[in-house]
Amino acid sequence: MKHKRLFAISTALVYLVFMILCLAYAFSVKHINSEYIMQADSVRYEKVESILSDCENKNLCFVNLKKIKNKIEKDAYLKVLKIEKKFPNSINVTVEERKEMFEINVDGQYFVLDENYFVLAKKSASGNNVKLELQESDYDKNSLKIKGTFKLVAKETENCIAKMLDNFSDWKNLLTKIKIVEIDSSSDNYRVIFYTTQGCQIEIRKAKSNGEQKVMVAIDAYNKLTDLQKTDSKIIAFYSEKMGQVTADIEKITIEKENSND
Repeated sequence: MKHKRLFAISTALVYLVFMILCLAYAFSVKHINSEYIMQADSVRYEKVESILSDCENKNLCFVNLKKIKNKIEKDAYLKVLKIEKKFPNSINVTVEERKEMFEINVDGQYFVLDENYFVLAKKSASGNNVKLELQESDYDKNSLKIKGTFKLVAKETENCIAKMLDNFSDWKNLLTKIKIVEIDSSSDNYRVIFYTTQGCQIEIRKAKSNGEQKVMVAIDAYNKLTDLQKTDSKIIAFYSEKMGQVTADIEKITIEKENSND
């Protein structure tokens, strides 16, 4: 009886080990389905592939997706849109590369931002991005750190800029600079000026008051200009006390007027 009991226990242990090995094999990572949304000439996907390859043949149950996500997003340009386990043996990952959109020069250093003001990098030279020309009082300098989110002080000004960008389908190639000019801080009188690659300027006056409405009026005026007019016209959107509504004036840019706005 004793030998039979030992034999039964041994058989059970062998079976248990066999089942564990089978389960370990069944749940080992065999497939990593990765999808990339990258710039045409980017090779950042190679870095992601290297990180994901470390998961191969590991037990899916014990793979820590949060750690994988953090490793990928160590590169400020990379954003994990999706990462999930697909039992029994797959991991699905979607990674997007953030695009450079804005840059701001602070003390000779150029901070590069994406379209959501996420800070991507600090560079010593200017790049092919929309320049943000701001006074120090217009933004929170402490927000300018890699992987932080750049913050303008006035939400109304931020909304004004966002409204303008919403109306340009390819605004990175259409705009060269966005400038905020303080006319009178005591009365919250600020202008936001958009400089286009064509030469046209769009100026939103008293941007903190109905700035989004003024943007829409300015866009309507811009769309009515001919291509030639867009090379040397300035559109000024403002609230007309006389008319009792937001309106837009169009004037021709001269060198003298351009210099007077700097």
